[in-house]
Order: sequence, then C-alpha cells, then structure tokens
Amino acid sequence: MTRTLLAVIDDDPTGAQAEAGVPLLLEWGEEALRGREAAGAVHLLTNSRALDDGEAYAIVRDAAAAAVAQMPERRIVLRGDSTLRGHLLAEHEAVCDAAFPGRSPVLVLVPALPAAGRVTAGGVHWLERDGRRVPLGETEYAADRVFGYRSSRLLDWAAERSGAQSSSRELR
Repeated sequence: MTRTLLAVIDDDPTGAQAEAGVPLLLEWGEEALRGREAAGAVHLLTNSRALDDGEAYAIVRDAAAAAVAQMPERRIVLRGDSTLRGHLLAEHEAVCDAAFPGRSPVLVLVPALPAAGRVTAGGVHWLERDGRRVPLGETEYAADRVFGYRSSRLLDWAAERSGAQSSSRELR
C-alpha cells in the first residue's frame, strides 16, 4: 500500500494539537525541512489567521513554495480553522500561485471540530448544542468583529468571505 505524504500548511496551531508524531514547523527553510522523509505529514504553521490578507498571502505562498522545492513528493494541503475564520481566498491563491501556477486545484471545505460540537453536513456548518444542531451563522462565532459572516452554507460563506468574487479563480 502506497502512503500519501502531506505538507500541511496550517493557519492556526489548533489543527495540530491532537496529532502525535507529526513535525510542526514554525519555519520552513531548507535546513528545517531536511530529514523529514519518515514523517507521513509535516505541518508548516504560518499562523496566518493573525495577519491581514496581504500578509497571509505572502507567508502562505512562502511556505507552499518551500514545500514544493524541498518536499516535491508531498501533496500540499491547506488547513484552516474550523470556526470559519481566516483568509480563504488569499491563502488558496497563495498555494495555487506557488504550487500550481496557471491551475486551480480543487478546494474542499469541510470545517469540523466534533469535540467542540462543530460539524459539517449537507454543505452546512453546524454547532451541536444541548442535543440540537444550530446553523453556525446563527451563533456567536458568526458575530466575530474581524471574521464575521452570515451564511452557514459553505459555498455562500466562501462567496461572502471572498467579497462575492474569486479573482481569477472560481469558487464552486
């Protein structure tokens, strides 16, 4: 059985908290990436969630370019925070520009953190509270001052977060 090797570009450290035996790198120079062949996945923590769109694009592009140059056998995965906060379009474009010039790979949105009651079903992001599901767009997460949103339906959320445009790429 062939194992798929991953380079995970991660915007926030919560994604790696529950993992064991997975290197979590805060820098991705050649020396930092050397010798990682045995790991099935390597997380490159950009902490881009804390940045503005332009800074997020730059750091994610840098991480993706390093992954392509130093770990060409790995698939690149862009992992974002499950509460639908972050820079969806900027980070997706950064990965596309660094790793897939002239192409737009599939973007799969499946936010979930079941331990906290956040799940995705039927294209909608839900929060399970007191035994019932509430669309996440109707919760305090959607009211965030910086990353607020209205829609719980993921395609609508993506359009909303991208300003209802997708630059040269189409959100489907």
